[in-house]
Amino acid sequence: MTNENEGDTVVHNLECRVCASKPADMETPSTKLQNYGPPQTQTSERLRNYGSPPTQTSMRLRNCGSPQTKISERLRNYGSPQTQTSEKLLNHGSPQTETSERLRNYGSPQTQTSERLRNYGSPQTQTSERLRNYGSL
Repeated sequence: MTNENEGDTVVHNLECRVCASKPADMETPSTKLQNYGPPQTQTSERLRNYGSPPTQTSMRLRNCGSPQTKISERLRNYGSPQTQTSEKLLNHGSPQTETSERLRNYGSPQTQTSERLRNYGSPQTQTSERLRNYGSL
């Protein structure tokens, strides 16, 4: 039963003295707490409904894997950096092997110099040849 008296007082129940003694638009802190619960209760309610932050983190880790698990998974799928390097060396040869290949195919710098000297003569030999052909100075 709702009755309006003179002024802004609203009476919800004739026996309710708190409601009869205050204006309707004014809310006291105790009324807020009574309607919505104290902040501590709201937090507990929120945690009960959605899980505490540690529970949510655990759930996230259980679903998606921990960062450590993800790294291990990535390494298992694609090979560790060490494995990839070994794979590269196996397929294309190590830098040392490539150098040896190059030297075997094209000759070492020392071998190339010897070849050049054998084919064209040493600078000393060339000078002697020149002198023999054109006469001495």
